[in-house]
Amino acid sequence: IAAVSPEPFAAGSFGQVYYAQHADGTQVVIKVLRPMIRETLVFDLKLLGLFMKTSMGKVRNMQLDIKQAVEDFKRATLRETDYIEEARFATELYEAYKDHPSFVIPKTYLELCTPDIIVQEYLPGISVAQLIKFGEQGIDIHEYVKQQLGSDMDTQLTIAGVELIYGIFALPRIQGDPHPGNVKLLPNNKVGMIDFGISAKSPKE
Repeated sequence: IAAVSPEPFAAGSFGQVYYAQHADGTQVVIKVLRPMIRETLVFDLKLLGLFMKTSMGKVRNMQLDIKQAVEDFKRATLRETDYIEEARFATELYEAYKDHPSFVIPKTYLELCTPDIIVQEYLPGISVAQLIKFGEQGIDIHEYVKQQLGSDMDTQLTIAGVELIYGIFALPRIQGDPHPGNVKLLPNNKVGMIDFGISAKSPKE
């Protein structure tokens, strides 16, 4: 890594993301796990489990296995702090899509990743979450995408939808958190996907 910005440009519950530059000149992002987050999560999840045990008898008319739901939530939450597994999954998707003409997965630099750090190629463009905010402000987002990226937003959203559904049938697992903040619209009608902390196994049937 040749340079790293001193301040994060994005932050989530578990980590912060910094702009950086690889020694070969490539623009990258570095995702850093917050200190002590695993230890804090384990403690909080234990409290959640205890709370659910004491309150389960009070829940009526609910057709849901609450105990199983809590266990699934615990596993999914702790998986989001497993940066080695996230880096491997991101690489798995990168290999699957590296020759795709319009659906882009950023390259992950596995040799630079650690249990607390992920280094990935930076994807420019505009997230769908940003566009939703612009639309709420009265901005014509179709025209905005056309002016800023030279892309057609409807075409890009169709590409994203088709690939996310197709992946269920073609891949062993897919990105399990495709919310608007993780979908980026790129120039030339391309679409990118970021953040691979949650994977979802494709159903066997």
